[in-house]
Amino acid sequence: MGDDVPSTSWSSAMMHASSPEVPNPEIPLPDYGGDGVDYSDRFVTNEIFYGFENAANWARQVAIGLGHNHELIVYPEGHRGVSGLSQGAKEVIREMNDAHAKPKHIMVAIKNKYQDEHPNMRHIYNFKDKIRREGSEGRNVAEQMLHLAREHGYINWVSCNDRSSKVITCAFLAHPAMVEVLSTYPLVIGLDSTYKTNRYGFPFLEIVGVTPTNQNFLIAYAFMKDETAVSYRWVLQKLKLLLGEAIIPTAILTDKEGGLMRPVAEVFPHSRYLLCTWHINNDVEARVSLLCNKNKDVGAAFKNGVWKRIMEASTEAECESAVVVMEDRYGRWPAVLDYVHKTWLNDHRKKFVLAWTNEVLHFGNIMTCRVKSQHSVVKSWLDSSQGSLDTIFRKVHASINNQVTEIKKNGLEGLRRRHEAIKLSPSILNYLMLRRFSS
Repeated sequence: MGDDVPSTSWSSAMMHASSPEVPNPEIPLPDYGGDGVDYSDRFVTNEIFYGFENAANWARQVAIGLGHNHELIVYPEGHRGVSGLSQGAKEVIREMNDAHAKPKHIMVAIKNKYQDEHPNMRHIYNFKDKIRREGSEGRNVAEQMLHLAREHGYINWVSCNDRSSKVITCAFLAHPAMVEVLSTYPLVIGLDSTYKTNRYGFPFLEIVGVTPTNQNFLIAYAFMKDETAVSYRWVLQKLKLLLGEAIIPTAILTDKEGGLMRPVAEVFPHSRYLLCTWHINNDVEARVSLLCNKNKDVGAAFKNGVWKRIMEASTEAECESAVVVMEDRYGRWPAVLDYVHKTWLNDHRKKFVLAWTNEVLHFGNIMTCRVKSQHSVVKSWLDSSQGSLDTIFRKVHASINNQVTEIKKNGLEGLRRRHEAIKLSPSILNYLMLRRFSS
């Protein structure tokens, strides 16, 4: 695991990136020293120079060897890395970096305040990286992430390949303020992974809770080396430790992720497992279209017709009746019926059909769109998809702090009640929350 932004290497070729087309050698060439000879090919090399000054020294020696005994003129504009950013510009970067401003916004601020300077984005990134390395005090990115987690009071667990290699395979982190919110609102939990958040290619799993007032909160997040059942089981076991033995979520909502389904049932056997209806509908429409000679109209009609009746059936008998209608209308498509039964109805109907999902309190959460929206919130705080673990920790920590402020502003802290106080039946509460979402 390396640094966020690698240092810049300079080559002499960069110095000629915008050189004009070589003129006809028969025409006098005063720009080449007055001897009518084009020496530009002598200043081309494959050698790598670690700094502008090294490249300039090389060019100076070439010029002297060609008989030029005067000092080579170099133009440092665009190479502020030689003389460095001014102290004022550095202070601007420090202040805006602490405020988690993006590099492009930092650049605008510097140009507006110091109009005589000529920095480029590389200078911004390099100085940000210098700030990060100074704060790490010699720790590598993984050690720095864990140091920051301890410093901010996070509950965290880390899994490594073995004690000797110390290569992280999974990391689980929970903000202390969100753990407190979780103790009050542990009823509904959604899980989903997102990608392109870090330079290591680790899936980024977010665990999201919801309050009765329809507000998300990030319970915890995890880095995983892969999306196998082993990795998911490890994360879910840590989530269970975070909840404690006395607290059992009423509903856990996910996509139909192959590596996730079995671990959820094993780790939380007393919680109802719900599948995202939005993903189910999309999968059904796409697969039925494919099975019906790639006819998208047939797929859409199936989803909005018989399949909708099945999913929205309010009783078991109504569901069975809708299944019979489906089998009658689509009997000429045996592959469609086989797919629907084997993929969804045989083993999973209780995870998405209203007749069963209304038996459990879920506050109207039958889709993972809440977790998807949380992905968008977190990514809006990240500068890029190539951050290191410690950089991502700082960004996500700032995002969570902002979320804590919103929760307090909305008055949830003053309304906190233990979930045992809820007296209405699950079906009534789910109905009320669905009505609220639709309005």
